[in-house]
Amino acid sequence: MGTIVRTLVLLLLLQSSAFAQPMIGRVLFDSGAFVCNGQTLIRYWWNKEERMVKVYKVGLWLGMSYKGIADFGTGVRRLSDEGVLAIVGWDHYMDPVAPSNWTENFAPNWIEIAPGDGIYLYSNCSSGLASGHPNAHVVVTIWRSY
Repeated sequence: MGTIVRTLVLLLLLQSSAFAQPMIGRVLFDSGAFVCNGQTLIRYWWNKEERMVKVYKVGLWLGMSYKGIADFGTGVRRLSDEGVLAIVGWDHYMDPVAPSNWTENFAPNWIEIAPGDGIYLYSNCSSGLASGHPNAHVVVTIWRSY
C-alpha cells in the first residue's frame, strides 16, 4: 500500500511541475542615486505583453550614502487599483546598519498585472541634517511568470 501511495504522490508532483510556468527574476526598477530632499521619486513600468503577468515575489533593496541620516520610505503598487505589492520604511540614523532588504512572497498565489496595466515605484527620503542631503538608492526586483 505504501508503494502505491508514494507512486501516486510522485506522479502528482511530476504532473503539476510539467504544467508549471518558469519563473523569471528581473530588476524592474533601479533608481540610481537620488538626493534625500523630501521630494517623491516616481518610476513606472507597463505590461506591454499581450498576456497577463503573474508576480509571485517582490524584492526591495534600499541604500543610503555613508553617514546619511534620513527617513526613507518606498513602495511598489499596481497602477489600475493602487494594489500594494510591497511597502517598506527605513529610519537610517547611523552606520553601519542592518541589511536593508525587504521581500514580499505571494507564492503559491500571485498578483496579476493585466496587459496595459502597470506597476509604479514611489520613494521619499527626507533628511534631518542642517546642511547637505545624503543620497538614497532603490532597486526593485520581481519574480514573475505568464
